[in-house]
Amino acid sequence: MKFLRYKIEDLPFNYHEEHYRALMAGRISSIDIDEIAENNLKMMDSILERRDICIDRETAVSSLKAMEAYLASGKDRFIIRYYSSLDEPQRKKFFEQMKLLLPSINNEEKLFRAFKDCLKDKRIEDLAVSIWLYDFDHHTDILSEEGFFRINEDHKEKIAERLRAAASRKEQE
Repeated sequence: MKFLRYKIEDLPFNYHEEHYRALMAGRISSIDIDEIAENNLKMMDSILERRDICIDRETAVSSLKAMEAYLASGKDRFIIRYYSSLDEPQRKKFFEQMKLLLPSINNEEKLFRAFKDCLKDKRIEDLAVSIWLYDFDHHTDILSEEGFFRINEDHKEKIAERLRAAASRKEQE
């Protein structure tokens, strides 16, 4: 009897096609084995392609695909559904805003909870400003101190405009 040794890997599956075919040969007629083995191997390949990929915030801002993998890796379901509803130009705007936000985040969990309020009106182009205002109004510490001041500095006019509009709405109530 011959034993095979496989190198231990981080992959959830470790197989070689010829070994799989040899294993299946004793259980399935030789007529069907090629088709069945091929289908099973395709299924295993698709599982390998879909396995969870852990992407950190620094890697997420490197490309749109990296951002999509980051969002899909266990983030809040709201943001995943929201992102999937966007068309390609909106996804690019969202990515640009996330590139501004992610390096400035102090509390990722609170960020994803805040998205529900900040994205109601689909103002993707002002997402960084919306998160800044949310953090300012609710004292949530979503943004790091450095990020809070950087976004404030970079978007002073938009922030001031939105604060004036909010104050005006409160006066009318």
